[in-house]
Amino acid sequence: MRRAPKEHEPTASNGIYHAIFNSVNDAIILRDHKTRRIVDVNKKLCEMTGFTADEIRKLEPGWFTKYIAQNGMTIADHYEGATRGIPQLFERECRRRDGSSFWIESNLRKVTINGHDYFLSVIRDITERKQAEEAFKESEKNLRALFNAITEPLVLLSADRIVLALNETAANAIGKPPSEIIGTPIDSYFNAEVIAHRRKQAVKVAQTGKPVQFESERDGKQFEHHFYPVFDDRGRVTRVAAYSRDVTIRKQAQKELEAKSYRLEEMNAALKILLNQREVDRKEMEEKVLSNVRVMILPVLAKLKACKSPDEGRAYLDLLETGIKEIVSPFMRGLEAYRLTPREMEIVSLVREGRSTKEIAKLLNVCKGAVDIYRHSIRKKLGLRNAKKDLRSHLLTLAD
Repeated sequence: MRRAPKEHEPTASNGIYHAIFNSVNDAIILRDHKTRRIVDVNKKLCEMTGFTADEIRKLEPGWFTKYIAQNGMTIADHYEGATRGIPQLFERECRRRDGSSFWIESNLRKVTINGHDYFLSVIRDITERKQAEEAFKESEKNLRALFNAITEPLVLLSADRIVLALNETAANAIGKPPSEIIGTPIDSYFNAEVIAHRRKQAVKVAQTGKPVQFESERDGKQFEHHFYPVFDDRGRVTRVAAYSRDVTIRKQAQKELEAKSYRLEEMNAALKILLNQREVDRKEMEEKVLSNVRVMILPVLAKLKACKSPDEGRAYLDLLETGIKEIVSPFMRGLEAYRLTPREMEIVSLVREGRSTKEIAKLLNVCKGAVDIYRHSIRKKLGLRNAKKDLRSHLLTLAD
């Protein structure tokens, strides 16, 4: 027979309590705060352990989990933390009635019911997850063995070129143990020229999602490099596997055969680079023109449409004419590096024309103080913050 609950304890005769307590998918244990004796358990715990509820209540505290420390903490530590009001989430290896072991994840906290304190444990069976983790560790060992079986340097890099893994051959080539290399930038082991070239290749892999192959020469030897993309579950390139091999002997054998075709291939490669660069330059020019139109022309057109007098309209037409001239001038291209705002670009154009602060304020329909603030910001961006040089003179120098 099930014992009668004490006055302060929750009771299964309460329909709501009983329905909730036994319908959840996780096991639940309710313990007395002082004695840690079990007050109540739900059906899920009985299914999980093989014990009946009455049998569980008769067991000594600590029966459920093996008294082992994990991450430096014992079960006693977790109870102490829960007593202080800090919820405890931890994993433990446990035993069933038949002696078999399994793993649980327990969420332990202190609760108060009817004025009495309890420990409430919500327990989830994570045995399959633990088995998967162990299988992953074993797979990782096998992968590491396969990694090191490759006799040529092999390195796995993150998107920002941090070494995530490498084989012993690559570590020996660098001259450091793998533990000192993993987590460091791969570029720290090469000179500037090599870094620039390989970064370019890595960017190409990330952008195209396709492997690239290139060659290099060092200390009289020739090497062949392969960069392979590694995709995440969304199809994005998040890592690059870099593989290199010494092809000196093969290259020497092919040298005579390739001598006649080498120059032609070199010219073709140069032509492709020139054509690609021409396309890049064309697109860059288009983008600059569109950007300048948005900055210099469209805002003035909007103001022109809204003007209320002929004099104001003529002023905006002058400003529009100035903006068009600036778009095609080297001066505008020279100012791009300073990251001026559209309003600052307007003021720069008017200052360069010789307009006074008062005239600029009237044209832009702002107060004189606002123009002074913009002029100060422009001087700061142009590096004239503490200089005595006149702003207009400096702008004319930039135009020249």
